[in-house]
Amino acid sequence: MIQYKIDAKPVNAANTHIKDMSGVLKEIATTYKLLLEATEEQKAALSSPSIDAFRRELQQLLGQGVSMAQVISDYSEKLVVVSEQASKHLTAFEEHFSTALQKHTQNNSRLK
Repeated sequence: MIQYKIDAKPVNAANTHIKDMSGVLKEIATTYKLLLEATEEQKAALSSPSIDAFRRELQQLLGQGVSMAQVISDYSEKLVVVSEQASKHLTAFEEHFSTALQKHTQNNSRLK
């Protein structure tokens, strides 16, 4: 069974909140890239086996973080777009069904 639910005000509020975060979400990947560059600069100026190993691990995490931050930002934007469309369509469906059912009940009440 497929069920649909729409409560427009909370959906709109959540979408607004997600949209408000989109700039910050985009900055995360940029910040990770800048940190990655800074660790490369540091590497040229400071080297020891333990620091180098730790730095490599950090750089690996930053590389993964850049990719993940970009995916999260993209997914967040897509979720808002799709949920706005779904909200509009489900609201329109419900209005259509309500109107159709009201006409049906009005026709039946005339028969009495």
